[in-house]
Amino acid sequence: MKPVSLRPQAKLDRAAQSEHYAREGGVKLGDDFLAIALAALAQVEAMPGIASPRIGSALGMRGLRAWHLTRFPLQGLFIERADPLDVLRLLADRQDIETLLRVGGAAKPRRRPAP
Repeated sequence: MKPVSLRPQAKLDRAAQSEHYAREGGVKLGDDFLAIALAALAQVEAMPGIASPRIGSALGMRGLRAWHLTRFPLQGLFIERADPLDVLRLLADRQDIETLLRVGGAAKPRRRPAP
């Protein structure tokens, strides 16, 4: 089991999503979101390999994995390190993940092939 460490931006993402769901669907929905997010983090702590490496491969970020939250169109993005799991962001599926990771300094630009 690897402990999870949320970067400051991931904590802000979690709070913003919770507030959004509480505002749009009521306090219970905001609370449900937090409970599901915490359960997802616990599951990833126990089995980090269950998260998909697809986004990390597409971005050229070794070790970057993503997992979808149940009932919500969101995914958590983390880098699997020896210890702990480094949670970068919690983003909506429709957001531009590549740009948001780069703006946050988490990703390095992809090298373009020489012409």
